[in-house]
Amino acid sequence: MQTQYDIIIMGGGSSGPILGALLQKKSNLNIAIFEQEKFPRNKIGKSFTHPIIPILEEAGVLQKIVTSKCWIKKYGGIFDWDHTSPRTTFFDMQNYLEDQVYRWAIHTDRAEFDKILLDHAKELGVSVFEEKKITTYRPNSGNRYVKLKSGEKINCSIFVDASGRKNNVILSAIKSFLSNYKNLTAWIHITSGKPAEDLEGNWNIFRKDQLSPIACFAFEHGWVWYIPIPKIINNKHTTVHSLGIVTDPKLVRSLGKNLNKPKELFEFVKTIPMLHELIKDAKPISDETKIVSNYSMIQDKFCDLNEGWIMVGDSTYFVDPLFSSGVAFAGGMASTASLLIRETIENQKLTLEAKNDIWYDYDQEWHKIAHSFALSIDQWYYAIAKHNPQSVFWNNRNMLSSDLGIKDEKFNALVDTSLNQDLLTILTSGSLKKEDLDTKGKFLRKPSELNKCEPQPEDQISLHDGIYIREGYSINVPGFKASIPPMNISKEEKEAIATYWKDPLLNSDAVPSETNKLISCCRFTKRGLHKNKEVSFISHKTNGKALYSLLKGNTRAYQELEKK
Repeated sequence: MQTQYDIIIMGGGSSGPILGALLQKKSNLNIAIFEQEKFPRNKIGKSFTHPIIPILEEAGVLQKIVTSKCWIKKYGGIFDWDHTSPRTTFFDMQNYLEDQVYRWAIHTDRAEFDKILLDHAKELGVSVFEEKKITTYRPNSGNRYVKLKSGEKINCSIFVDASGRKNNVILSAIKSFLSNYKNLTAWIHITSGKPAEDLEGNWNIFRKDQLSPIACFAFEHGWVWYIPIPKIINNKHTTVHSLGIVTDPKLVRSLGKNLNKPKELFEFVKTIPMLHELIKDAKPISDETKIVSNYSMIQDKFCDLNEGWIMVGDSTYFVDPLFSSGVAFAGGMASTASLLIRETIENQKLTLEAKNDIWYDYDQEWHKIAHSFALSIDQWYYAIAKHNPQSVFWNNRNMLSSDLGIKDEKFNALVDTSLNQDLLTILTSGSLKKEDLDTKGKFLRKPSELNKCEPQPEDQISLHDGIYIREGYSINVPGFKASIPPMNISKEEKEAIATYWKDPLLNSDAVPSETNKLISCCRFTKRGLHKNKEVSFISHKTNGKALYSLLKGNTRAYQELEKK
């Protein structure tokens, strides 16, 4: 083992190996991954969303995944919270309806999947050390190092924490709850369950072509997921189902339930309408239940240039397993962190001010995504509570719904980063109209608060003394390749994205990477102004410079600016 690496990554799955692979492919840096366990090992998070596919393709590991037996192709989701007609959606539903090309993700056995990722990073040249626990990181100026449990001290230029929710080696980071409710998640694996695409009803868009979805079912005491996964049983891949419940630990105790016992968990949920049809002949395959509690956490900062550390994946935040977003966000963070690290170390022309800008943007933009996604989950919970008026679980979650206080975000930013078309399809029963969202839900209370802050048409607007535009760089967050962005794009770009999704391996060059290079960025600022008071804009997407020209030395009515 060396005593010096450019990059030390703590954590072997899944954001750690993705980051290691991307850095190995796109830089000349010396990288090491330290993982405290021996792979393969079991982990929560067995069903993904489609943005992870281009990330795996860019990391060079998608071919290895699809030629393995650890996955089932996933096309979207079934969500039933009122036991009448379930809501359904394909991934990127609106664009599928336009181009008839399926976007897809995977259900997978995380033990196998994560081992493929870690082995891939090693094959590319990343130094991988399993059963090596990092216990300390010291960000000393000019002498940064980690210390292993065994006592070895290893120096690095940048330290990456990809260790998951229980991380605790970065002393300057402060962790807090992202929401007021503290749920418990428990899950088992069952055999002889029927696939969700077999559920009868005209509502089931997956049935005709036997396309596999995730299925989620709300009931009085929480909600349940139902996910097919290929698991090795008796040395043979067998399709089983992950059956998991999200509930309140206090409620479970009051009902006298012991979810540590697989049979008791199974009995607790087997009578749920519709789910019952899928699992009535099923049975648990082991005597062990996996349980995670109080998981909705967030760090106060995700990176620190001066201290030389970055967090990626669940070490930054984890909201809720609903909508299977965790691994896609983790991969997105790994992809943007790869660009951040490469530019910081290898771009000799990048000024210290520019480095501070891109590190600040990584932290702030990913925080926005975390907070806005939490708000959209709250909106979903609110909708379920309306259909379960007698439920202690759902009504408590509605009343305790997290007030994140994002008063400086525009509604479009919230929609673009969190309330995507797939979630919008579910919440609006397929209309895809934001006006069909329940206005009393937590998500839409925020825009109404923002609207109160908007100037009146006759209000006079001017620049504060000393304001100027500073040109520089930023990073594209979340940087998902082959996703339809929030702004209008050309017909040719849409066609290229559709081409990509027909075969992401064969057509990998149809769409450019969003994280290969920095993007030009301008910021309204003044001398001595803190970064959190600056207003940034991408000049080729907005009219920031034109606005500055209109207001420089002038006062304009707000209605005049709106017309511009």
